[in-house]
Amino acid sequence: MYTYQELREIVDINRRNRKRIKETLKIYKVYPIFSIFLSIMICTGIIGCLIYAIAEYNIYDLSNKNQIGDAFGGIANPIIAFFGVFVTFLAFYIQYRFNREQSKLIAQQRAERKEDKIQGTKELFDRKFFELLKIHNENVKEFNIDNKYFGRECFPQILNELKLIYQVLDSNFIFKDLNETTLRSYVVLFYGIDSKNVQRQFDQNPEIIKKLKDFIKDYKDFKKFVLETSKDSFKLKYKLDEVIIINHELFRGHQFRLNHYFRHLFFILESIENSEFLNDNEKQEYFNIVRAQLSNYEQSLLYYNSTCLYAEKYKKYIVEYSIIKNITLEICDFGIQPNEFYKEEISLKRLGKLSFLVSSNKYYKIFKYTILKELTKKILINQNNFYVI
Repeated sequence: MYTYQELREIVDINRRNRKRIKETLKIYKVYPIFSIFLSIMICTGIIGCLIYAIAEYNIYDLSNKNQIGDAFGGIANPIIAFFGVFVTFLAFYIQYRFNREQSKLIAQQRAERKEDKIQGTKELFDRKFFELLKIHNENVKEFNIDNKYFGRECFPQILNELKLIYQVLDSNFIFKDLNETTLRSYVVLFYGIDSKNVQRQFDQNPEIIKKLKDFIKDYKDFKKFVLETSKDSFKLKYKLDEVIIINHELFRGHQFRLNHYFRHLFFILESIENSEFLNDNEKQEYFNIVRAQLSNYEQSLLYYNSTCLYAEKYKKYIVEYSIIKNITLEICDFGIQPNEFYKEEISLKRLGKLSFLVSSNKYYKIFKYTILKELTKKILINQNNFYVI
């Protein structure tokens, strides 16, 4: 809905446009009449002067009335015909100018109505967008792990649990690559050790599930150990250098928390992307607002969720719109890290930006083939332990 001030501005604009049209119509109606009257007066004066000159200087013998009429007609007709053609052309020209002016006014009114419609659509989208953000933050507040952790406190715990699962699998089993290890770890975290999805995932390797269940039992005892020797024996059994301390029940799954969270977050991102009335810069502003709502742990969990389950769906939001940015690599220090997973995309993005920056330089070709490649390599990945797209 429009505010009172906006409605007043729209009414004033329409009133000014109607006034301009009326003034234009008035001018174009009076001008042809005045032009025709003036032309007739000029023609009459010229003809009178010519007849007077003929009579005064005896150019023709005008004693006969017929001769007067013939002289007047012979002289006046070409002049009147010329002015008739001129006035006709002038009338058409004036009508053409009027039609063009009227077309401009109509086009301006249409553009204003279109702009008003777009502005109204943006206002509706704004209300919807911030309402969705409010729901997102409410979803976060509803997170609860064993009545010990609430809201955003849950995300570090979930991420630590994922890291612990990864350490156990990576230390005790051999997988094809880091991607597979990360995927299997995330499946256990997301669905829980007793879910059918996990059973299917490890159908060919049932010893993995057995190992994880044994780990759960031994982990409970580990937290009670006082002697370092007992703790060392636990680490040795599961080939762990360090053991992350987690104070909630392990490997029970978080899909009832994360499903709704990620589904709603993806809906927000998709709503921004599909808004045709927003340009790229405006879309980026909305994506920045969404990213500002996410903590480092939320962004890290979003990264693992996107790479393990929905890589293609999230890629454009991560690479093109930087929905993940400035997360510390200390948090994402297991599995395949973001700077490696998106290495090719980051390279292309950086290269595209640099190419744009130097495209107007007269030494562009030399720069492109000699310096650009090396410069891209240097700034490609990260600085210290920050990952930036």
